[in-house]
Amino acid sequence: MRKKLPIILLLGLFVQFSFAQTREISGTVISAEDNAPIPGVSILVKGANIGTVSDLDGKYMLDVPQGNETLIFSFIGMATREVNTGDRSVIDLSMSPNVNALNEVVVTAIGIEREKKALGYAVSEVDSEEITQRSEPDVIRALNGKVAGVLIQGSGGVTGGNTNITIRGSSSLTGNNQPLFVVDGIPFDNSTQGYTDQGGNSVANRAFDIDPNNVASMTVLKGAAAAALYGSRAQNGVVIITTKSGSGASRKGLEVNYSTSFGIEEVAKLPDYQNEYGQGGNGNVYIENYFGSFGAPYTAYDSVPHPYTNPALGPYLNSPSYQNVASRGDNVLYQPFTEKYRNFFNTGKLQEHAISVQSGGEKTNLSAGLSWMDNTGIIPNSSVTRISANLGGNATLDNGLKLSAGLNYVSTVQNNPALGSGNFGGFNQSASQLVLWAPTSFDLDGYPYQREEDGGAMYYRTANNPYWVADNSMNESNVDRYFGNVKLGYDIADWINVAYQLGFNAYTDRRFFMMEPGGFGSAIEQSGFMRRSTYYNAELDGNLLININKALNDDFYLRTITGWNINQRTNTASQFGGNGVIERGIQSFTNTSSQFIIDDRFVRRRFAGLFTDISLAYQEWAFVNLTARNDWSSTLPEDNRSYFYPGVSTSLILSDALSLNSSFLDYAKIRAGIGQVGNDADPYLTSNNFLLNQPVNGSGGATQFPFNNQFGTVNGSAINSNRGIPLLKPELTTETEVGAELLFFKQRIGLDFTYYNRSTENGITAIDVPPSSGSATQVVNIGKVRNRGIEVGLNLKVIERPNGFNWNIFTAFTRNRNEVLELQEGVDQIVLTSSAGSSEIVQVAHRNGQPFGVLIGRKAIRDAAGNLLIDGLPGTTYGKYIDNPEPQIIGDPNPDFVVGITNDFSYKGLTLDLVLDWVQGGDLYSKSNREIVGRGLTHDSGDRMVSRIMPGYIAARNEDGSLARDENGNYLAAVDASGNPIRNNINITNFNWWYDRGGFGWNAAEEFHTFDATVLRLRELALNYNFPSRWLDKTPFGSARIGMSGRNLWFITPNMHEGLNLDPETSSFPGLRGIDFIGVPSARRYSMNLSFTF
Repeated sequence: MRKKLPIILLLGLFVQFSFAQTREISGTVISAEDNAPIPGVSILVKGANIGTVSDLDGKYMLDVPQGNETLIFSFIGMATREVNTGDRSVIDLSMSPNVNALNEVVVTAIGIEREKKALGYAVSEVDSEEITQRSEPDVIRALNGKVAGVLIQGSGGVTGGNTNITIRGSSSLTGNNQPLFVVDGIPFDNSTQGYTDQGGNSVANRAFDIDPNNVASMTVLKGAAAAALYGSRAQNGVVIITTKSGSGASRKGLEVNYSTSFGIEEVAKLPDYQNEYGQGGNGNVYIENYFGSFGAPYTAYDSVPHPYTNPALGPYLNSPSYQNVASRGDNVLYQPFTEKYRNFFNTGKLQEHAISVQSGGEKTNLSAGLSWMDNTGIIPNSSVTRISANLGGNATLDNGLKLSAGLNYVSTVQNNPALGSGNFGGFNQSASQLVLWAPTSFDLDGYPYQREEDGGAMYYRTANNPYWVADNSMNESNVDRYFGNVKLGYDIADWINVAYQLGFNAYTDRRFFMMEPGGFGSAIEQSGFMRRSTYYNAELDGNLLININKALNDDFYLRTITGWNINQRTNTASQFGGNGVIERGIQSFTNTSSQFIIDDRFVRRRFAGLFTDISLAYQEWAFVNLTARNDWSSTLPEDNRSYFYPGVSTSLILSDALSLNSSFLDYAKIRAGIGQVGNDADPYLTSNNFLLNQPVNGSGGATQFPFNNQFGTVNGSAINSNRGIPLLKPELTTETEVGAELLFFKQRIGLDFTYYNRSTENGITAIDVPPSSGSATQVVNIGKVRNRGIEVGLNLKVIERPNGFNWNIFTAFTRNRNEVLELQEGVDQIVLTSSAGSSEIVQVAHRNGQPFGVLIGRKAIRDAAGNLLIDGLPGTTYGKYIDNPEPQIIGDPNPDFVVGITNDFSYKGLTLDLVLDWVQGGDLYSKSNREIVGRGLTHDSGDRMVSRIMPGYIAARNEDGSLARDENGNYLAAVDASGNPIRNNINITNFNWWYDRGGFGWNAAEEFHTFDATVLRLRELALNYNFPSRWLDKTPFGSARIGMSGRNLWFITPNMHEGLNLDPETSSFPGLRGIDFIGVPSARRYSMNLSFTF
């Protein structure tokens, strides 16, 4: 806390006042069409950095310095007006629509401000109110459903969990597919780093460090033509965030804003658990080492032996805690305890407090802010806390220099128990998984979960009790982040400006993962272990810019920006391990019996770029924009270090060019663009390098021979198993887009349409190579990936009433089709992740000619018509389908389309906002289905002994018993004497249906755990009331707002397994779609918020 105190004191000491002789002018701004007041009109004093905006009643008040006699009134969609004040103190004004042009200004690449009508590519904006009024601490998730072309995937109810964002699909075969974030001109690392032996936990992207309360605006650049000026890191698009401290906004006087919100969270949905059968198998009660709920019906017994007398517990039964249970000799009630599933999850709490101060004069403006957010999650012992502080300002010096600077500090502390399913984070350690598949007959709330004598776990089998995991594991991430910039500019002439901006961005992420001793599992898990990781990332980014804005004549206007960019990134990572925890509760490596280094690395990379952006406008209705950039990257070989990528875009305002005077078409613009973006490689991929042979997980790696430990252990080195490539080339993405923007019926209907075609080639990835090569993998330039799609933004002003009632609908539609066009000759597929076992084989992989990242697994054998072929021979699969032994494509995780629908209702100061999002299609392999449904826990597995017949035909067999096929390789159905296929009529029990190999439960082929993940969701609901200015006239408040909101209030998945109630957003694999490894169920949030301006 001491190191944060100076920052807080600095913010508290900041106050600035400006004094001048002024006079007060006030008035009301109304619409010339219906005399309705217009809120949000910008009123500026011409020639001074002084202004205000009209309130919800259209009223404004402004102190105007003596000698300034002109006010400028502007509003999006309205004609700008300049009014001479004379000696008036009240100026009422009516504004008329400007239907011939859209003068909205947006922030584009390198901070360039451009009129939206001049852009030849698609740009989407989200204003601060859409973020701050929703009580969402993750700024990325606040974009959900609001921007066409953007797909966001969360990690369920994990507090501060990972959020994945992609724009216009995925292009890199194995690399990063997330966009570049730029905050106040500073590149912002949004990566998620981690090791697999840290509980498989989902940790936050570093964009989580951005405080939504400090966001002034967000702009999404989607295409190559828009993003190329940011260089190779913009291959996947750019999200530009302008903070309030970095916006450079001008105001006169002092303003203080305070906002606060309070919320609660609860688990959104859980499976519909059955209450008819208990733990066991094949209709028998087992207290053996058995996790299924296929035991006897609850009507069969009143009581059964206590689960803690289970013989499968072996030597654990000799411990005093287990002996204490056995000595009582009591049976326990044989009944369902289905309430335990919901009881495990907490009611989470969220609170935020934020204060900001802004002060300004004629030549200087300063701002400062401080915020605190604390969120305790739905999982026991999970939380995230974020403290943010910022200071910024701008000034015009007497010599004409313009100076701006900003400084931000963020502290983010995240805590979770073990929740994932990675190495050392398997099912014995995942608290949420263990509770979701616990047998219905086990009283999780009533039985002890921890041994009194040594703190070890107590459970009915050799697996960890979920409450024990929640209390005896921890995964902490403690992040300190500093970022800021300094910019100096000078107007050489009224048409040319030169500026230099230097930005820095650095964070340290200290992580600690620990599992206390006494758990079940491997020897390491039983003895306890800890891991400590430290990541340091620092970035310096400098830009020298020359801006030209000049009218060439009455018709042509030229805007150019030319720049030189230098960027350096430094990354260090280290991980230390300790096995064998000696004393519980002491988080020190000296408290372990063995310690070792797992990883220690230092990486530095640099690149430089020379770029230009040239825009030419003709009569404000025809625009051409040319871009070009050349980068030099230190991570590429010398011959390929330099790479160039150009772009061109154009837009034409048809309604102005043709002087349209239509009763229904107000505005028409067409645009087109083509551009390229290069992408360099990760460091150390161009040659074979050596790695220090350090022990991993406490064993191996050190050299003893020939010294025989005479001089202690000597660390050796080994060639990296990933072989580099000396002629590595940069990836190259080429994209074409065309679009149109149309306004109809006095701007009541607005349409923004885009078609794009993007291809990425020379993909940089590693492929498997024969062991005889001396390596396991080889870095190559491989393949070509294509993304094609359409984006539609539709604005409808459904109702506009003179009494102030309005209803607006915005719909964002996205359809993307991606395909892996080429892989290298001899490479059948590239596997991204896999899970394999005796009863499960599933992969996410790229295959030539297939969509990006298809799902690979086992399917049932079918005939040419697609009918299931049933095994007619007595044996394991008798009366059930037969697995195809060859893994096949079982699904495409990419959605068919995504729709976000935002409804805004307003009546005077009252607003109601409702956001629906709809993801259609996209397949999901669900381990939740395999483990929960397959263990007989859901209601649809009732009536175990009822007979069923599996639909299909009996499989034909050859004389040797093998399955028969036709000349095309299709499997055949057996036929009767008349040549007709024999329909299956073999009865099997419901138990066989759900449990056996050839059934649809735990032992099923992966295709039967793969579902269409279509989901319709009520993403947001927000109700806010802005108090009228007349209510505040005699108070110290300039404005006040109160509101309530909800997130993830409802969802439906019509094609998932009935009763599972799985949210497709609970995927626990960051960056990958289509695979569910039993993540934390999603959470529902309710919040209230207050905001005051002084």
